[in-house]
This record gives sequence, structure tokens and C-alpha cells, in this order.
Amino acid sequence: VDFDGTYTYSKTIVIQNKYLALGFAVQAYPNPVVNNLTLRLAAPRATHAAILLYNLQGKQLSTINLILEQGANYYELSFRNYPAGVYTLRVSTEEESYTTKILKR
Repeated sequence: VDFDGTYTYSKTIVIQNKYLALGFAVQAYPNPVVNNLTLRLAAPRATHAAILLYNLQGKQLSTINLILEQGANYYELSFRNYPAGVYTLRVSTEEESYTTKILKR
């Protein structure tokens, strides 16, 4: 909608997600987290995955095994029982691994 109130429709286009074609992708939000961390796991094909959470001392706090479907998968990870601090989140499939730091407030 323009400032004068007029509008026009654009032609429909196809968008290809190059990240799905290239491989596994992970988004973790919100970061910093208060209670629940949402993971968006994009898989180019169905696969097994493991979500591992570590404290800064390297102690493994949680392990979750999942079967991902091709495309976008969502998982909610609770941080309610963990104290404020920095954690390491690792998501691994049979072929790839992703690691990031998560700040718990």
C-alpha cells in the first residue's frame, strides 16, 4: 500500500532456500533465554539428531535424541531448571554438527 492508499499486486515468484540444499542449519532463539529456547532445525533429508547441552565446565547437562523430517523442524528446550550463566549447545546429525553459546538470564 502506497502513501496515497493505492496498491498493486506483484507477480508470484519462486524462492529456493539454498541453505536446505547445502545442508543442516540451526537457529536458536531467543538468546539470551529466560525459560524456553526454541530450536529451528533445517534438515535437507530425514535424519537422526542429538541435542546436547553443556555448562562452561564441560559437564553434559542434557541429551535429547530426535528424528528430524526433511525441511524445518522445531524443538523447545526448557532452561527453567538451570541457573543464569553461559551454556554450550551442540546439535549433531549423522553427518554434521553445530555448536553455539547460549546465555541464560
